Amino acid sequence: MSLLVLLAFLLLLAVAAAAGLTVDSRDGADWAATVDGRRQPPGSSM
Repeated sequence: MSLLVLLAFLLLLAVAAAAGLTVDSRDGADWAATVDGRRQPPGSSM
């Protein structure tokens, strides 16, 4: 029974993702500034 609930939940997530209802809640503030993959010191401008 629990396996069916898990599969139903995963199916619901897949349908929501296909319909475009999921979003990435992260924004630029969550990531450190990088130039060519190398982190920049805080306060430096790229």
